[in-house]
Order: sequence, then C-alpha cells, then structure tokens
Amino acid sequence: MLSDQGKHEEAASALKRAIELGSTDRNTFFNLGVATMNFGTRAKAMSAFRGAEGLQASPLSWTAYFDAQAH
Repeated sequence: MLSDQGKHEEAASALKRAIELGSTDRNTFFNLGVATMNFGTRAKAMSAFRGAEGLQASPLSWTAYFDAQAH
C-alpha cells in the first residue's frame, strides 16, 4: 500500500524490517524489489528479487504490481 501511494522508500523500510524479523514470504522479498526499483539501484532491486526465489507466497499477502517496461 505504501508503494501504491508513492511512498517507495517507506515501503522498502517496512519490508526490510519484516525480513529482519524473519519473514520467509516470497511476496515480502518480491515487493521489496518492486519498491526498490522505484527509488534505488537496479542491483539492489535484483538482490531482493533473488531473495524471493524458492520461497512460497503466503496466502495472507499479495504481490505488488510490477511493470518491467516502466524503468
């Protein structure tokens, strides 16, 4: 939701905190990549996307919308 409001850095901060607290939800890592693509470097975003590999998405979370053509 924070990214939807254009608050990408806040979203990334919250998602990083969730990971620090032990989240293994695929969507947490993927959404961090999406948020980071909107303000950070491509390398940092790709690192977050790679963190999602092999993880399962929780049915209680959602995948952020990502437009690969936007950047």
